[in-house]
Amino acid sequence: MDARCKEIFTAYIDREFGGSPLDIEEALLLAFEQGTQVAKHRGDASSCPYSAVSDPEHFLAWVEGFECCTIR
Repeated sequence: MDARCKEIFTAYIDREFGGSPLDIEEALLLAFEQGTQVAKHRGDASSCPYSAVSDPEHFLAWVEGFECCTIR
């Protein structure tokens, strides 16, 4: 993960979980990285595999990663 994405992910974890334990960070890192990969390959945000209702933490991490690398 590049430095900019790492900063954004760390800020997301701090904002959403108040500097959460490492196990939460590791669990959400995969979702974040999946979002960055979709954005880098010019994919669509609708391809997020997580539900905002049933899995909001992973959903938000995925969206954060997607937005991190979305070319605007």
